[in-house]
Amino acid sequence: MAKGNSVWMLFLILACVCVVSGCKDLKGIWIDSQAQRATDNNQFDKAVSLYQQLIDMEPDNYSNYWNLASVYLKKKDVKMVEKQLVKIRSLKEDEVADDLEKALKKLKDELKKGK
Repeated sequence: MAKGNSVWMLFLILACVCVVSGCKDLKGIWIDSQAQRATDNNQFDKAVSLYQQLIDMEPDNYSNYWNLASVYLKKKDVKMVEKQLVKIRSLKEDEVADDLEKALKKLKDELKKGK
């Protein structure tokens, strides 16, 4: 197969994947990977912005709120973690919310001790 034909075939395959799975899903995967990278690089404001985009795309996906709360935990922003906790509970993800509540309690304890 000629090189030009290979590129064309790859484009067609990607286009089919986009149509079948929805480009929104591919965009979400891309944004999520960028948010994770930003978090890993301590670029918390960028990560917050990216997770907010994901929440706008998938407002009923609890994992986006969990990931956003994780960033706020690293920023030691108690109020914003509490806000994500309320949202996760409203989505009936009690086990996840319980885990987040434990992490929030740990953060509050650390802040009381001045860490």
